[in-house]
Amino acid sequence: MRFSASNITAALGKLNPFKHKISQTSSEGSRDEQYDPNKIPNKSDLELMYKSCPEVFSFINFHAAMASNFEIVTDSEKEASILKKFHRSLSKTSSPGAFNELIKKTSVAADVFGIGPIELHSKKDDEGNEEFTISIIHPNSMEPKKDGMGKIDINPETGMPLIWIQTINDGMEKIEIEEKSLAFLKYNNFADEIYGTPTTQVAYSAGLGKQNTELGFARAVNRAGYPTTCFSVGDAKHEPSEPLMTDLRQRVLNDFGSVREFVHEYWINPKIIESYTLPQSKNYVEPFIKSIATAAMLPTAFIGGSMADLKYNSAPMLMEIVSEASINPRRKVIATFILDKILYPLFTANGIDNPHARVVFHPPFPRNKQTMAEVVSKLATTQAGGKDVFTANELRELMGFKPLDDVTKVKSKDDTDLELITG
Repeated sequence: MRFSASNITAALGKLNPFKHKISQTSSEGSRDEQYDPNKIPNKSDLELMYKSCPEVFSFINFHAAMASNFEIVTDSEKEASILKKFHRSLSKTSSPGAFNELIKKTSVAADVFGIGPIELHSKKDDEGNEEFTISIIHPNSMEPKKDGMGKIDINPETGMPLIWIQTINDGMEKIEIEEKSLAFLKYNNFADEIYGTPTTQVAYSAGLGKQNTELGFARAVNRAGYPTTCFSVGDAKHEPSEPLMTDLRQRVLNDFGSVREFVHEYWINPKIIESYTLPQSKNYVEPFIKSIATAAMLPTAFIGGSMADLKYNSAPMLMEIVSEASINPRRKVIATFILDKILYPLFTANGIDNPHARVVFHPPFPRNKQTMAEVVSKLATTQAGGKDVFTANELRELMGFKPLDDVTKVKSKDDTDLELITG
């Protein structure tokens, strides 16, 4: 006859500084028992997943960094002057970086909650001109206005609610905001739904599974220092009885943790039950990380692994795939959002109906010139069957140069530049 796990935990509780936390978890139900992969998370769940799961936090901020790495370019002096004034409304130094940072935060909100709202403000300046600026709003503070029957008035042109209610000051105050004063960034929008699909929701069950797995192994750290001890009591000649087990329980409680040797009768057999160790946890969390990476449309090395996992010869191709599948589609959404929802109202408020400003994104994976020069120099000497594998113009293309009509060889001019010698 064996003691139950709860009895042993109680008997050894005096020796375990984590006793109260473990007991509380056991009585209320562990987080593993509450895990439901089919649960539809609410806004608070999504925000907590972003803030508590490193992999989710990592890929959402990666997306946001790629989305906000741009410049607003225009050939019009008037538009440039308006843009400078707009930047000054966001930063005292008129730095364009303040606008980029605001778009970055809006991108995070769109990934976490499915929608990233921005409020548009305008007022007359001292000269009577329209002064235009913007600010971000936490999506968790906003809800569409409903009437007594729960009906939402929708703008048929945009498919969005005409009036939104924002709750501020810890719920003490509610204000109404008209749709025309708002702009909404949505990445994963299905048909005319008000909220887009949050990327955190796609990754939620995998993130929750990973967190529960890590929690189990965190408990293993405790059990590695304080393993469970199981006592078998009795044999063919000694029938287990309640008095016998009660006596053993008391002896364990009093003496087991305070002496180097625990002397007991031969019909009592102690056994140490060890738990899994942390090095074993990697194999358990990897499937969840891969699922999160799939939701992010990124390689696992980008969010939960090491860049050393990327093979040198496949890295350039992988960067191209990531750019086309994950980065560029989002950048198109961002560009349309900035031009239509922010810059167009800004310019029309200042009398420009046909603005020429455009959004120009920086390369997501800029090439290091010195590294590329070294690679090209090695490729230039690569031969197969006594013949060059690459032509000079193919090497020029790798460096971003235009092809030349008559090229005989490539030589390294210095550590950063390549000089093409024509015949």
